[in-house]
Amino acid sequence: MTNTVELPDRAVDPIETDRVDLACAFRWAVRLNWHESVANHFSLRVRGSGTQFLLNPRNRHFSRIRASDLQLFDVNDPAAMSRDDAPDATAWGLHGSIHRHCPQALCALHLPPALRDGAGLSRGQHDAAHQSELGAILQPRRHR
Repeated sequence: MTNTVELPDRAVDPIETDRVDLACAFRWAVRLNWHESVANHFSLRVRGSGTQFLLNPRNRHFSRIRASDLQLFDVNDPAAMSRDDAPDATAWGLHGSIHRHCPQALCALHLPPALRDGAGLSRGQHDAAHQSELGAILQPRRHR
């Protein structure tokens, strides 16, 4: 006998779905030991939006991030760094620029250099660009 849970019949908010997906990525990163301190960031472009993205809050360890903690930003918002909950300046600089200039980037992972190699990002498993300042930009693979 299989245990099942019936969910209420309601429309699913795509931003909430994206929040849950990104929160799961943080938890999985912890399981893979892809974390250190609180200085790294992940972002996810919101579905159907060319300019909005979710980003983890500053000074929050990956293991403590919940879907409701993820912050929604717009790359064209000049007041983003003036908000009470402004992102880390490095996170805004990296992830804001990535999502502004690379609209095809769905998810950006900023990992320390030692972890990038362990994540398989330098072995051709993903189409990635990475430098010590940039992190990794994961994009869907194109079939040739």
